[in-house]
Amino acid sequence: MSTLFLKPADLDAKTKHWKHDPFYQEKIVLGLDIGLRGIGVYLRKGTEEIAAASLRIDLPEAKPLEQRRIYRGSRHSRKNLRQRRHRLKSLFAAHGLPWADPLEMSKNDPFILRHRAVTKQLASPEALAICIRSCVDRRGFDYDILQQSTSGEYPWGDSSQGKDALHWLGTTYLLPEMGPGLREFAAELQWKGKPEDGEALYLAALESALERSAKSDIEAVLEAHRGSQKHNNLRLPARGYNFPRAAVEAHLRKIIDRHQAMIPDVATFLDTLFLKPDPHAPPAEAKDTKDRAIFHYNRKTPQEMKALWDRKRKECPYFDELGLTTALEGTRKCGSSSAWPIRKWNLVEFLSTRLLTVSVAPFKKAKKSAAGQSVATGKYRVPVPTPVIALALRLAYEDQQNFIALGKPVPDTTKSEVTTLLKTMLNDRFPANQASLVPGTKDETNQAFFKQLA
Repeated sequence: MSTLFLKPADLDAKTKHWKHDPFYQEKIVLGLDIGLRGIGVYLRKGTEEIAAASLRIDLPEAKPLEQRRIYRGSRHSRKNLRQRRHRLKSLFAAHGLPWADPLEMSKNDPFILRHRAVTKQLASPEALAICIRSCVDRRGFDYDILQQSTSGEYPWGDSSQGKDALHWLGTTYLLPEMGPGLREFAAELQWKGKPEDGEALYLAALESALERSAKSDIEAVLEAHRGSQKHNNLRLPARGYNFPRAAVEAHLRKIIDRHQAMIPDVATFLDTLFLKPDPHAPPAEAKDTKDRAIFHYNRKTPQEMKALWDRKRKECPYFDELGLTTALEGTRKCGSSSAWPIRKWNLVEFLSTRLLTVSVAPFKKAKKSAAGQSVATGKYRVPVPTPVIALALRLAYEDQQNFIALGKPVPDTTKSEVTTLLKTMLNDRFPANQASLVPGTKDETNQAFFKQLA
């Protein structure tokens, strides 16, 4: 994205005619700012202010959008599964492998067959087909820390709640190279208690998952499932574990390699089964590959996702007024929300327009009066101190430079960084060590602040 910096003099010259427009000089204007917790009202006649007020409102609880996203994700997963099965069935037919009907599938435990396939030999092509189908159905998660996935902002989805991250780590097997990237999420997660305690809990769970993954793998889970009990209902479960897609692919390749004699033209079979769209290929080529992919099929290629994001970007309403036609090579699109100038503005705007609830603890005089009076505990709503905004911008700028030097995407200034800044600046307004932020669980204003900040 091209960035144009307007000097104050240039901006004043380009907007000068606005200042003398009758709309700004004579008209009566009512402005409404409708937010989540209230409505701001401003009335003016020309340049003269008539009234300004903020009205707090209590809205009924709406159904969380998070649940809607979960339902939508489930629908997409089911649709993806149907597409993979349809293409796999055609591949089986082309190579002479049988397609088991639902009754046949219900009579066999695919995890027992998969364990047998990597330790002994399967007795029939039917058994091999069930193993392949099981691996394609449960192909594992595919998440690139740098590129990110189409399933959400995090490997476990869109939620930034610490409890969701812990649940995911409890059932997930990780590759060693995923550790550094996953550690970076620690400061972004939200916790009900102290953020530092939650962060330590997340890092401990991550180390535990990495240690567990190093000692165990898919075959170990299958072995535990096979050897625990003879009755299927009493066996240790083999479902419910999240394996990296690369690990599932390696497991499936091993099964096929040990049973090549059952598949005519096994080389073509493997090429078709594991066809994967190239994220750097031209869009038309990537789409053609996606339309034939099976194991690595996704609803949209990275190129299609980028095109979708570009279509969602609106045109700049001030494009002509600011004379940007030649400066930005003719593009009328607004910048991406991930662009540094826009993120910097969003951070300044957010921190400078929000209020926080601060609790000031009672402090006693050196000597009590005869009545034993002391200052009572109070709660105050205060704006974010200016030094916090300046320091947050400096940290964000340093992060930008560091990550650009490493060739990595620039992360947002994290919630924990801003929280730390706020705590260190409270003493500028209140007696030393007497002021603290009210936890979000006890105050709706702070809860909304940190939820939006995250």
